[in-house]
Amino acid sequence: MRELKLMLIASVVALFVGVGLFGLSNLGAQSLQREHGVPYTVIQEGLVVPTGDPFFSGRKNLVFRTQNDFDTFWSMFSTDKKPSIIFTKDQAIAVFQGTQPTEGYAIKVTDIRDTKEARVVFITLEVPGPGCEVAQTVTNPYQIISVPKSDKPLKAIETFQKISC
Repeated sequence: MRELKLMLIASVVALFVGVGLFGLSNLGAQSLQREHGVPYTVIQEGLVVPTGDPFFSGRKNLVFRTQNDFDTFWSMFSTDKKPSIIFTKDQAIAVFQGTQPTEGYAIKVTDIRDTKEARVVFITLEVPGPGCEVAQTVTNPYQIISVPKSDKPLKAIETFQKISC
């Protein structure tokens, strides 16, 4: 019973954080910081990978600690102008939900915490709830962020959230 209550509380918190991020996403790159969390900036997010490269068709979390690695990624990801990230002080993290059959899906980094052992990235994966009317368009939701550099290994904690319509 206690575990169920904790899961319910975590889901409600994730909902409010997710809604907050969604509301800010249209304002351009936003620096976000949670209490005691690691600050990060949303570089780009969307529903379709610009190049349509099949590498991005599956669920992925990627980290880029060098300019060269990010350049290689960007050449596969987009033909748009590459965002400026100063890799001597920052790194980039990209999260991909993978190919989805309809609209109504989203992926968002909702928090980042440093522990002694790892950098923990909290990710919310949104899925359309029952009865949602969504366009029958294939999507591939993603988000790319920059965050202060760390040599710690990344650990992802994922939360699935059904969106009510």
